[in-house]
Amino acid sequence: MSAAQKTLIDELRRKIRALQMKVSRAPKARQKAVQKAIKKALDQAKSAKLTRSGAYTPQARALARTLVKNGCARASVAAMISQVAKTFGVSVDRFMSRRSVSRSVVEGGVAAKMQLGYEINQAESITLSGDGTSHRHTNFEARHIAVTVGSYTDSSAAPSHKLRLLGVDSAVDHSSDTQMQGWKDKVLDMTSTFSESPLAKRLDSQLRPDDFARKVTGMSGDHAFDQKKTHRGINAWKEEAVKVGIGESMLKETFDGMRPILAEALWEKIAAAGGILAWEALPSHEQALRDTEMMRSVARRIGTEAFDRLPEAEQQTLTKMIWAGCCMHKDLNSVRGGDKAMQNAWEVLGLERPVLLANKDNAATLELGGRGNNPTAAEQRAAAISSRGGIKAVSLAGAIFNHKDDKKGQQNTHRFYMQEHLGGNARTFPDVSNTRFGTYCKGAEELVIHLKIYISFLELVRDKKEKRAFNHMESNLYKALHDAATLTELVVLALYGQAIAEPYSRTVRGSKGTEQKNALDLGPFHHELRAHIQNLIDNPHLLLDPTAAGETGSLDGEEWSTPKLFVAIQELSPRLPHLEPILVAFLEGTLTTWERFSSEFAPGGLIDQATASERELAWMPATNDHNEGILGAYRVFARQKPAATLHNFNAQAMYHQNGTEDFMQALLTDEDYEYIRRQARKIDSSGLEATRRQAQVEFDQRLVDAKHKKDAAREKKAAENQERLSKVQVVIDPKALDQMKVPELKEQLECLRQWDKEIPLKSHLKNKAEVREALASAVDRYISRHIERVTAEGEDIEPSDEAVPADMASDLDSDDD
Repeated sequence: MSAAQKTLIDELRRKIRALQMKVSRAPKARQKAVQKAIKKALDQAKSAKLTRSGAYTPQARALARTLVKNGCARASVAAMISQVAKTFGVSVDRFMSRRSVSRSVVEGGVAAKMQLGYEINQAESITLSGDGTSHRHTNFEARHIAVTVGSYTDSSAAPSHKLRLLGVDSAVDHSSDTQMQGWKDKVLDMTSTFSESPLAKRLDSQLRPDDFARKVTGMSGDHAFDQKKTHRGINAWKEEAVKVGIGESMLKETFDGMRPILAEALWEKIAAAGGILAWEALPSHEQALRDTEMMRSVARRIGTEAFDRLPEAEQQTLTKMIWAGCCMHKDLNSVRGGDKAMQNAWEVLGLERPVLLANKDNAATLELGGRGNNPTAAEQRAAAISSRGGIKAVSLAGAIFNHKDDKKGQQNTHRFYMQEHLGGNARTFPDVSNTRFGTYCKGAEELVIHLKIYISFLELVRDKKEKRAFNHMESNLYKALHDAATLTELVVLALYGQAIAEPYSRTVRGSKGTEQKNALDLGPFHHELRAHIQNLIDNPHLLLDPTAAGETGSLDGEEWSTPKLFVAIQELSPRLPHLEPILVAFLEGTLTTWERFSSEFAPGGLIDQATASERELAWMPATNDHNEGILGAYRVFARQKPAATLHNFNAQAMYHQNGTEDFMQALLTDEDYEYIRRQARKIDSSGLEATRRQAQVEFDQRLVDAKHKKDAAREKKAAENQERLSKVQVVIDPKALDQMKVPELKEQLECLRQWDKEIPLKSHLKNKAEVREALASAVDRYISRHIERVTAEGEDIEPSDEAVPADMASDLDSDDD
């Protein structure tokens, strides 16, 4: 064996021994790797990463939004997350600043707009609802849509009706025109946010304001005139959108055939810009805007022509939009109508009215006036504006026992006293101070059932004072609780609450909430309601007999919710001789009101003629609680966080109320989150709050300027009219007047009206005979007053230049009578 071969063999032996040693150590290496992996996993379990690639994760942002929603201050969110993590033995890698938390809230609002656009785009139809209120002398409008959507967390669940918040927005005034523009602005913001998103591009879908309008099949709200006018405005918007949609379809289908119309519109567009050179000088974005408007105008034109050729039934199908009023507003107004009828009934029946419950100032005026036989104007006004009766008594009780200002009234003293006397059955007096639905009936019920306890409590309040005297409000309530007529009205209110108001509320709200009740399906129920009230009018014993039962007296046939009320009424009834006629009068007033406020269900109306499928497409909630509630939530939010912006409130409210987090987890990707962050930065830097406040200031100034201009025009017109009248020769000769035409006679009246305010307005004089009669009476009054004045002064009967123009004086001197 050569030396080279021996060396090669030795090298191979060394490599084999090294490989054997490595193989023998392999189990230890694997064990070490496993231990290292375990340690790394434990370290990761003890550390929570809130960021990814330098940005906070969607989960971290969602956590911040949840903490803010539940009351955590934005500056304290980081400390809260850290403390919770520490409690579970976990550390966080980064702390969110207050600014990052606020930005996360705004991002939730952007995602909520995307969600709205997505759901509307998927829906076959939507309905709208809204309401308004004022806060710190600024108008605010709340808006919701009702839409049928599926579940984002359970794909097997059937689609259901959902109420989606569009937001609360300030408005320069509460007019229907402003509300209509607010809807359009809100829809434009929502549709553009969705259409520009990566989600819309992935789905290859777009949503325009016209698409939104065409899907609207109904609108609900309260019964105010401005809400109904807004409904008509939305309906007109839908009709225009339908016509534009028809025109756009025709343009796509027969583009070549539309070339002459497009060419004409093109030249009109260029001419409106000032010619070809002016058009070419316009910025590209301005040209694009005018091109879009031109195409819309053309589509509207040809779409209107095509729409007009459709059968009337098909036109109605395309543009039909149903309106329904809030059921709780119906109930609220029915009590108001019943109270008005009840107040009138005392006088009509010749009965002694409830005791007058005037406020402190009016009471003093009336007391002083009672010493004379001829009441002054101030005394007459004090008596006219002072209230009386059950509603007033309940209002006083609410102000004393549960005032909305917790520094006023008896508050806890009342609650503790009632708990002592009623034990676990005691509760706070109904919140009539905030005009809640049904609270006046509940307040009357409370006073009737516990009348003796409330009287004794008022006496306790009086005797606790150093001077042992009621204040004026307490005195009024004490007086009302001892007045038979006032107690009669309280019993009537309580009975109406038991028989109608409470069962009505239970029915329209439903056991599962208003989102399961379609307002359009309540027509037969409202017919039954009116029939039941008429039955009670015909048979008041169903409520007044000792054996009165809920099965026959209550609207829904259920047992009385408060049986103790009927026991208390039987104890009181001997003191209330006029209970039955007053109850009947109240019910008659409510019946008239119900007929007026349920007119949308009238036979032959849109709701009555709608099929079951049409009512389902136009589904809307039975009450307007959702808008009332969000407006109340904003008022609370604004009081607690006066420096917070309105768009921050909307972002937070829309995100949580609409279930946006589930939508985000189900459909959004990283590029969507990036888009949302960009949009949130734009919103934060856009100065929305400053723009909103500036718009209000500018509107107020425009309003004042318009009024000043109107005042100036009126003064100018009055001066011109005065100058014209000064040149008119006033004629009182009957022969001359007989020859005058109506315009000349009216001119004579207008001249005389300067001294005689008893002359009727021109609009009240329908024909020449009435004009001549008014003129003759005016001349007679002047002559009589002039004679009386001169006779009283002991002077000769001569016309005075100060009292009448010279031309009239010459007529008085003439011999022509």
